[in-house]
Amino acid sequence: MKIRNSFITNSSSSSFIAVFAKIIDEDKAEKIINQYNLKDYILSSKELRKSDASKFSREWCGAELLSEEDLEDLKEEAKWNDLFVFWHDYEDLDDEYLHYNNLDYDDIDLSDFGHKKQQIFNDIDSDNGFEVISSFIGAGYNG
Repeated sequence: MKIRNSFITNSSSSSFIAVFAKIIDEDKAEKIINQYNLKDYILSSKELRKSDASKFSREWCGAELLSEEDLEDLKEEAKWNDLFVFWHDYEDLDDEYLHYNNLDYDDIDLSDFGHKKQQIFNDIDSDNGFEVISSFIGAGYNG
């Protein structure tokens, strides 16, 4: 029989990173979309119109990329052929990582994410055919 001596929880600490942007130059943006395999993160204006603000938020870390009002304004402004990218990712944070780096949830920044995630976050920009509408980097108690 195994006996566990430590506290057990189904909750975890996680970091969250996200960028929501309009594609303004499809040729330039296509390079980034293909380079990072972002096709699953593309939203058409039709899909955007079916979305509510909860799609663009994560309560557990305080992320609200678009308020309900901002989303409604965006839906009104969007043309039928507009495309958007909503790239987002999260990862579990090890308590040892937080302790070793003397971090709390408010101290999380881009450098706490892996190199590839940093590149994606930075490459979704106007130089690469995107108009960034909102972005978020943070962490919280996920669970």
